[in-house]
Amino acid sequence: MKRIVAVVLFLMVILGSESVFANPDMGGKFKLGTQLLAFDYSKTTTEYEGEKDDTKQKQFSIGATGLGVSAGYTITPWIEVGGNLLFQYLSLESGGSEQTMTNFRLFPYFQGNIWVSDSVFVPLQIGVGYGMTKGEAKYADETATTTTNLFIIEGGPGISFLPIDFASIDFMLRFVYGTGKIKQEYDGESIKIDESIFQIVGSVGLTLWI
Repeated sequence: MKRIVAVVLFLMVILGSESVFANPDMGGKFKLGTQLLAFDYSKTTTEYEGEKDDTKQKQFSIGATGLGVSAGYTITPWIEVGGNLLFQYLSLESGGSEQTMTNFRLFPYFQGNIWVSDSVFVPLQIGVGYGMTKGEAKYADETATTTTNLFIIEGGPGISFLPIDFASIDFMLRFVYGTGKIKQEYDGESIKIDESIFQIVGSVGLTLWI
C-alpha cells in the first residue's frame, strides 16, 4: 500500500508541475478519437452452483468492429477527463436459426498526460464503467436470451504523437477487470451465473483535437 501511495504522489507532483516540454496550446481542447487497430486477450470465469469454468480468447481487428469512439476535454495540458463508448450489433442466420448480439460499454475516465516533448506525451488513464451484452437465439418457436451486466475498472499507460497540432496517433495498453451477472432465460426458466473477466487490450487510434 505504501508503494502505491508513493507512486500516486509521484505522478501528482509530475502532473502538477509546469513541464518545460508541455505544449501550452493543448489545454482547453476537445478531443474526439476512434480506434484503428486492436489486439486483446481475455479470460472469462463463470461460476454456477460452485462449478467454475474458464474461457480464454485472443482477438485482432483492423478498423472498427462496431461504433467505438472516445471524447475528452483537456482541462490543462496535463489533466484530461472524458469517456469511451462502444456499441456493437451482430446478426447471424443459419440453418433455420437466428442469433443476434448487442454489446454496449460506457467508460468515463480521468487521464494524466506526462509530456516528454512539445509533441509527444505519455497518457495515464483510469476509470470505472458499465458494460452490457444481450444475446438472443431463435429456432422455430423457441427463443433463448442471455443478458450480461458488468461493473468495469479499466486503466493503463500509452504514448501519443502529434505530427500536426490538431491530430494525434495514440498507442494504448489497457488492463480491464469486470465483474457481474449473466442471466439466461429459456423455456420459461431463468438462471443467474456469476461472471468475472480480465482483459489486456492493445490499440492504435487516431484523435482529433478541436
